[in-house]
Amino acid sequence: FGASLLGSPSVLFDGYQGVADHLAQATGIPVELVPTDDYTAMTDRLDAGEIEIAVLPPLEYVAAKERIPCLNAALTTIQDGHVHYTGYLVVRTDSGLFDVRRLAGRSIAFVSPNSASGDLFARVRLLADGLIPERDLSRVEYAGSHLAVIDAVLDGSVDVGATFDVGLDIARREGRDVGALSILAITGRIPLEAIVIHPSLDPALVTRIVDAFASLNNANPRGRG
Repeated sequence: FGASLLGSPSVLFDGYQGVADHLAQATGIPVELVPTDDYTAMTDRLDAGEIEIAVLPPLEYVAAKERIPCLNAALTTIQDGHVHYTGYLVVRTDSGLFDVRRLAGRSIAFVSPNSASGDLFARVRLLADGLIPERDLSRVEYAGSHLAVIDAVLDGSVDVGATFDVGLDIARREGRDVGALSILAITGRIPLEAIVIHPSLDPALVTRIVDAFASLNNANPRGRG
């Protein structure tokens, strides 16, 4: 079972380990959690057969589907009753930045080229105000994770960072001073992660896995945990 660290080990072990344990109990088959801190590496492992189940963000699902045509989204995750989330452009509260158009000549940190909130949707939001990062900003960098983006903004390495709504919760959990950050802009709605199962698995087992995921919801204590 492959899951992304999102730059935060506590997200993996406090959250996804519980999911892996639930899958093992529900299917009667041992489930090993495989931490991955890079979306492309997750697809590489799926393609190589090193993992059979993965939680993929929307852009990486598209990339994985191109490489593994028989790969389908078995389920999608739900957050606060929704199947979508939003991206943020964040700045330091003491930056003096209150308008996206004032970012011209400033620096930005994205997560990775295959991150929806950490790249694509953030770029769309900038384009809405006429800004093309590589043309209009002084520096564009990829930090590698949402937590690293937030760290770069907090320590002043960049003026603005692209992350997602839960990114601030992750940073707070990891002890970052998110009170020093302000949300400069919000992106459009982004589809939540797809849960994919490798097409080589026996269909009967796939059904058991899907049923196990479907039973994991906030209507029961295990799902709320």
